[in-house]
Amino acid sequence: MSINTIDNYFKVNSLTFKQNYTKAIKIADASSMHDLRVSVKRISALVRLINFGKSDNYRIKNNFPHLKLVFKTAAAVRDYQVLEILLMHYQQFKDLNIEILLEQVNKFKQHAINEFFTGAKKFNIMAITRLFNLIASHINNLDGIFLSQQVPSFKSNRLILLANYSRPESDLYNLHSARKIIKELGYLIEMSESNPSENIGELQVYKEAGRYLGEWHDRLVLLDFLIQKEKTPPFKNTGLRNIIGLLSEEKESLKNQYFDLFRSIVGS
Repeated sequence: MSINTIDNYFKVNSLTFKQNYTKAIKIADASSMHDLRVSVKRISALVRLINFGKSDNYRIKNNFPHLKLVFKTAAAVRDYQVLEILLMHYQQFKDLNIEILLEQVNKFKQHAINEFFTGAKKFNIMAITRLFNLIASHINNLDGIFLSQQVPSFKSNRLILLANYSRPESDLYNLHSARKIIKELGYLIEMSESNPSENIGELQVYKEAGRYLGEWHDRLVLLDFLIQKEKTPPFKNTGLRNIIGLLSEEKESLKNQYFDLFRSIVGS
């Protein structure tokens, strides 16, 4: 990893944020909301890397909540967008009343969009621009020796956290947290080289693990939504019970597939 590759990584993702921010606050476009949030995740991982093992840069830390606010406010919209897409996947089930379910999901999505637009009035793009300038300046003050020590230490720490979050016997067991760490490990490879394909095998493993946990999470969200509907007409029917059973099986299968891949990542 070099300062140049980190700098390029940050420039690409800060530009991605700015481009999608403009579109998101105008029409809450699904693709823009997704890309906006991914850019924030990547920038956050980069800042955690350069701050790892030392006191946080006060000015960066003080301005970061402005960026996090955009990420958090967009979360509900993105969740319902994903829920809508996933629900369509199961529309072949008889007696599911898919039209009514989609109508309700769309209603929740529209409410979340309205909340996003309301929340957007509190966004401080000037503070976010200032934050980006601070991060860029901080990157330019790094040196190669620091990075050569920082990267392996950060990666080792993330693998330890991943093990704690991924083992059911651990007091810290939490697959939502494991999913975040998996993403960070993938981002670390992306920012390590100007050509990530040099580590394509490792990157693909992290992406596959992230996919399993992402699909596990999406089914968990849909299950929670459908279980709430199960006891109320017109959803108290065989179709809904069948899809709930199938989702439960798929969720368990995805979790087990992740565990198999996790063991290959940590070597045990």
